[in-house]
Amino acid sequence: MPVSIDISDSYIKIVEGEQQGNKIKINKAISKPIDISYINNGYIVNKTDLTLFITDIVNEYKLKNKDCFITINSTDTVTKEITLPKTKTNHLQKLIKNSIKELFGDTVNLCIDYQIYEEVKKEGKTFYKIFIYGVPLKIVNDLRSITSNAGLVPKCLDIKRNAISKILEYKINNNDIKKQITLFIEISGKNMVLNLMHGNVALYKRDINISEDIKREQLFLNRENKEEIREDDNSILQEVALTVVKNDDEITFLDDDQDYFEEEASFISPILLRTYEEVNKIIQFAMSLNSGNIEKIYLYGDRENIEEIVEYISNNVMSETEKIKEIANIKCDEDIEIAKFFNAIGNILRK
Repeated sequence: MPVSIDISDSYIKIVEGEQQGNKIKINKAISKPIDISYINNGYIVNKTDLTLFITDIVNEYKLKNKDCFITINSTDTVTKEITLPKTKTNHLQKLIKNSIKELFGDTVNLCIDYQIYEEVKKEGKTFYKIFIYGVPLKIVNDLRSITSNAGLVPKCLDIKRNAISKILEYKINNNDIKKQITLFIEISGKNMVLNLMHGNVALYKRDINISEDIKREQLFLNRENKEEIREDDNSILQEVALTVVKNDDEITFLDDDQDYFEEEASFISPILLRTYEEVNKIIQFAMSLNSGNIEKIYLYGDRENIEEIVEYISNNVMSETEKIKEIANIKCDEDIEIAKFFNAIGNILRK
């Protein structure tokens, strides 16, 4: 069986499995935290240590010489959508090449690929909607080199959006979403990726670096852990902190001129606030489409407090919000956390 690898800057997720008819058979699901110095925004920073790290996993789980499919994510990956008339394959490829030159100009440092994802009719004529992807060549070459040197056989490198679209043929959390407008939010490592899908057709994608939000969250939590705040201490924070006052929907900024008891306020993670902000933007975008409103929001990834983010979004937007917990027709001998392995599972499916 081949293996599918999903690498972020905090975890590597590996799934050994394959599609068998209408089922997904999984033999192994492996999740390992990685050193934060190995990867930054999809780029391999420490090739030697990452190669040794993956080699140890390959040997431990007996994955040597397995075909390998890799999903990547980087804010430097560019996706463009074009529409071209349906025509013969040779002519279509020439049209796509011309479009690539117009969109990207110099492509010497990019690996370019495209995907025809929809056929539409307009005024009696048939057109293709096509996604064109530009991935930094350094990311592609480094990942190919590392997986090969670790004992795997790299066969395909795919962006995460494609992994999502392939898995939507299956029910998620027992919901058939083939015809729904659905927002998928992945929070892994330093990145938040939002994909708005209509069935398996992508409508919108946003890739955000949340490293600054993570730093602000950690600074507050570190300070909170270090400081001993007495019950009768009226001065909670000497610097501005974002809080929510109980029994009040208002967001309040507290400073040293205002006195509040500790029990009256609670810290809201910048990650929750950023997620809410981005969801609101995409909800407004979805409402501007003829397709309608977002029917479901699904969260997944390797961040530990996904459930907390789900609860916060559920309480603040109208769309139903869930953590991804189940994909229909998966056969696996062990319990796996689907939210962590969602991309890797999707990339097993080859279309």
